Amino acid sequence: NCPGHCPNCSESYLQSDIGDELTFEEVDRLIAQNVGITMFGLMGGDCSHREVIEIAKHIHNHHEGIKVGMYSGCDWLDTELMFELDAYKIGKYISDDTQPNWGPITLPMSNQLYFEKRVMNGKAFWENATYKFRQRPINDYSRQIV
Repeated sequence: NCPGHCPNCSESYLQSDIGDELTFEEVDRLIAQNVGITMFGLMGGDCSHREVIEIAKHIHNHHEGIKVGMYSGCDWLDTELMFELDAYKIGKYISDDTQPNWGPITLPMSNQLYFEKRVMNGKAFWENATYKFRQRPINDYSRQIV
């Protein structure tokens, strides 16, 4: 039930109410089935940020060392959700043919942004780590600001 309905969406099947509910039991099963994973990634949760928060809490409380990330098609950060995530990608998918030079996060002028939670001296902060995906990164020193 993704509310974005972005033209030429790369994961358009997420726009429908399909699949099974992602219960804590299913999360545990998926993690057990994929030994060695370091991050549990979520997509399609923009209609239920509250449920994403609960899943993230469950993973952090029951699966030590596994981070939780989410791709949101929203163009804004949900600050309540940020407290529970370790990685957070935002921005509607804008295909190359609908808005030249924007496109996916790999393009320098993309509207999509990627943030990673960092801990330094016991304090958590968010780094704009979008540069990790750029094909031709723009010199952007704002990611250095804490």
